[in-house]
This record gives sequence, C-alpha cells and structure tokens, in this order.
Amino acid sequence: MEGVICYTGSVQSSTLLPSLKRWSLGRSVMGLSRLVHALPDPSAARFGEGLGDALLHASARYRRVAIRNLRLVFGEEWTEEQVQAAARDTFRNIGKTAVEFLRMASMSEKELRAKTFYEGREHLDAALARGKGVLYLTAHFGNWEMMGARLAQDGYPLNVVARDADDESVNRLMNGIRERWGYRVFSRSRSVKPLLQALRRNEMLAILNDQNYTTGIFVPFFGRPAATATGLASLARATGAAVVPAFCVRQPDNTHCIQIHPALPLQFTEEKDEDIYRVTALVTQEIEAMVRRYPTQWMWIHDRWKHRPPEEAAEGHALPA
Repeated sequence: MEGVICYTGSVQSSTLLPSLKRWSLGRSVMGLSRLVHALPDPSAARFGEGLGDALLHASARYRRVAIRNLRLVFGEEWTEEQVQAAARDTFRNIGKTAVEFLRMASMSEKELRAKTFYEGREHLDAALARGKGVLYLTAHFGNWEMMGARLAQDGYPLNVVARDADDESVNRLMNGIRERWGYRVFSRSRSVKPLLQALRRNEMLAILNDQNYTTGIFVPFFGRPAATATGLASLARATGAAVVPAFCVRQPDNTHCIQIHPALPLQFTEEKDEDIYRVTALVTQEIEAMVRRYPTQWMWIHDRWKHRPPEEAAEGHALPA
C-alpha cells in the first residue's frame, strides 16, 4: 500500500555530521522531557510558547519554509504582517504541542479528560458500527497526539501509522508515551499486513495524510499539485473501511476539541487508478478545509510542495523562494 507503509527512496550512508545532529537532537529532546515534567501546569503553555519563539528565531530553514508556504497560500489575501504573525503563531502551536506531548508521559487520565472534549463523536460510532474498520483521517494539526490518547482512553481500538524518529532514544520515548495511553504504533516502513488485520478486526487506523511523499501521486492542495501518499485510498478500496476525517483543534484556553466529521461518501469502480486519485484528492481537500479554518494550527514548517510534477520539472518551473 504505497504511501502508508514503505519508503522506497534511495538510502545513503550516514555521515558523521548527520549522525552528530541526530545525537544532539536526541539529547535535547530527552533533556526537554525532564524539564517540562518539573513545570507546574499553568506555566507549561507559556513555556511552550517561549519554546516556539526560540525555534522560530533559531531555525532559519524552518522559518523560511513556513513563511514561504504561508505566502504561497495566503499572499494575495494577507498583508506581510499577517503572514509573519501566522508564522509566529504556528511555531508557538508547535512548541505548546511538543510540551504537552512530553508531559503526557506522566499526565493523569483526569487531567487528559479535563483538557479534551468531543464534537461529532457519533460519526465515529456510526462508522465503527459498519464493522469493516475505520481509516481515521487526520493531519499534523493542533495536538493530534492528545486526540489519540483521549480516543484510546475512551475504549476506541486505535492504531497509528507513524514514521520512526531519527534518534532511537527519542523513538522509544515517543512510542512509550503513545503506548502508555493505549494506542498501538505501526512503523510506516513495515509490512501492510498488520494494518489490514487491524481493519478486519474492526479497529481504527489513524493516518496523517498531509505530508510530501516522494512516490505518491499529485493532487491539488491549496491550488497547487502536491505529492501525496495513496495508502489510505488503497486501504479504503481494498477493505471497504469507512474514512472518517477528524482533527484536534486547540482552543484559546489550550484545551482541545476533537472534531469528528461524517464518514466520507466513497464509491469505487473497476478503474483502480481513477479511484485512488479521486479518494486521495478528496481526503486532501478535507485537510485543506480545516487548515483554512484554523491556519496557525497546521505545520507550515513542512515542505509540502517540495516535489514537483514531471511536467513542471521539464519546463523548469519552481516555487518562489
């Protein structure tokens, strides 16, 4: 199932510098984890905002990508001041989300429930009642990890497809937090078999379908072709699982609304390629609609339009710097 479970790009030998960078990042994350657990709850959000501000100023690469992406999408609607403010708030949301996720390692169930609530939970229950499993469509939006924890605590059989972290100690930390709350993590680089088995058991499989994928297909995202994973569409076609869009929306008081939408009305034909394109485009539209509603809650630091269609490359087209 392309786009969900495998990476087929070339693998280069690690050099000393990337290894040192991964090691340094891993040690920083582990140190940050110890620090945030010592913070009183009212201070955690402020610390997360400060962390986001620090990342904004320290990371020229991600700052440049975020501002370029925001200009590409909203440049004709927003002033430059609005673009810069949105970039700042994007980094602040990332900082707060990182702090909240690390604090989930010791958070109580009572605290989790106080910080999260549902809108549209009945749509998920109706989809599970079909008995063919649920493909839970979401994105790197708001605090998606806290949404997973709440779902699992409420008894939903949740599995998550995720990319392994570059540093093994960080990978163990992240997956340990997820498994503490009761949801299973499948590596994106592993076999499709456990994904199919989970759906056949009428479980949920959460897929974040919002990132550039080198071997995917190009569908419109904010009016520009974006290389997009097709695994979710392939799984839906192969299993008949319902596709339920859901997003975790941060509130002004830093609680989180889990907005669950009705299952997408999917119909499949004998034309596999057309079906995969249509469903992949549809799920991408769902993500775009949420990003338009809450633009600073998506990860604009991701180079979503990095890979271009062959016809653009042949003609020498490039996105603005």
